[in-house]
Amino acid sequence: MLYHYINLEHSTISKILKEKGKWLAIVKDNTTSDTFCHKKIKFLLLDQAMKLWVEQVVGNRLFLTEALIKKKAAYFAKTFL
Repeated sequence: MLYHYINLEHSTISKILKEKGKWLAIVKDNTTSDTFCHKKIKFLLLDQAMKLWVEQVVGNRLFLTEALIKKKAAYFAKTFL
């Protein structure tokens, strides 16, 4: 496993497995862009900060959980907005 040090919550894995057919049916070609709705980023600074932070966490082989992501996003939102 490439990211064996990332700790995913059980509920996240369960949700993905429940929709396994949906994810396996996605074809990597031009129709994929029609499958998902790409929304415009409302808060660019927040998005960039989160991307940088996630890269640092993964690069340092730390556990990345849904709760940790939410906590950091709330911190950045309060700081930047």
